[in-house]
Amino acid sequence: MPFQQDTRIDVPHDIITGLAEDWPFSDEMNPPAINWSNKQINEAGKFLARSDQSSDDPDTVKMSLIVSQWRSVHEYPLQRVMSILRRQVNSRGWMTATVSGRTKRLRSIVAKLVRTPSMMLSTMQDLGGCRVILDTIEQVESLAADVRSRLVNQLSRGGEIREYNYISKPKSDGYRSIHFVVRYQSTSKEHDVLRTEIQIRTLLQHRWATAVETVDLFTGQTLKTGGGDARWKRFFMLTGSLFALKENRETVSGTPGVAELKSEASALAKELQVLDKLQGWSNVMRSMLEVHGLSLVHYFLVELDIDSKTTRIWSFSGSHTEEAHLNYRFLEQANANLPNRSTVLVSANSLAEVKQGYPGYYGDTQAFLTELEGALEVSHPRVQWSR
Repeated sequence: MPFQQDTRIDVPHDIITGLAEDWPFSDEMNPPAINWSNKQINEAGKFLARSDQSSDDPDTVKMSLIVSQWRSVHEYPLQRVMSILRRQVNSRGWMTATVSGRTKRLRSIVAKLVRTPSMMLSTMQDLGGCRVILDTIEQVESLAADVRSRLVNQLSRGGEIREYNYISKPKSDGYRSIHFVVRYQSTSKEHDVLRTEIQIRTLLQHRWATAVETVDLFTGQTLKTGGGDARWKRFFMLTGSLFALKENRETVSGTPGVAELKSEASALAKELQVLDKLQGWSNVMRSMLEVHGLSLVHYFLVELDIDSKTTRIWSFSGSHTEEAHLNYRFLEQANANLPNRSTVLVSANSLAEVKQGYPGYYGDTQAFLTELEGALEVSHPRVQWSR
């Protein structure tokens, strides 16, 4: 059974499996009560943004609890959105597509509040987020068109939707995807503020994005949020354009033509030892603890421990939502002053979907390396994983 509620520091390193029970969510279900006012939620966010999250003083513990509970409320609209998107993907026969979701990590929440002091936690729009990963750019654009039109009223109250199309206009760092932010359709007025972010991307775009996440996880950089080494930033900007060219779509503003693009990207890859580093991280993370043979498991609590070169997984059934989020908070608290440990709670239908959606937590950059070698027309020796 899952670890107990008083387990805060000595989290067991074995695989913990929740009971296999039916998925409890339905389209009509409302999220649990919100126990805090918007003012209290915002004050808690600002408190953590200026404090040491690893502190065990009563105020820090209380504020962390408020933020964690506010985050967990977003699980319910997230599940509703994922259910709708899964039905759409399945109805089209896109058998290789994956739909997975996560609630935002506490470190990421606090970092976002630090970067944007004017932001209010009560209105942060990506506390719950899901990824739809599709094979082709045509599939992405087709699903996005449906979200804009006939699905919008199912996904969002009153048809309220925000769109950020980073394929027609890639981000300056090279990121490409289509994002939507939708409002939860609840019969309860207090839940009208809950929003969910949808990311729809191709497998190629996903490989680029998760390679950035992997570099951040393994080097302690903040490339994903605009920080980090300027050379790594330029490298991913250039490869973003290379991958855009492969999909016959708009390249990143400020990148050169094809010949110079390949030349500069190759030079940076050599200077940064990109192929060696990414391959090396993949190789050292071969020793993993994995969950096998589980049915009706809907939550995977994944912890990457770079120092011990392991990925630990705890699984929970859908009926253990509260317990999954409680343990998520305890692990984050235990790891608050351990920068080489990262934790995320993923909602997915299988472990395969978790590994597809969040390969950085496995140090897995194999697919990105293959795409990179093809784009740069180079090769690199590989060590095969024993799967």
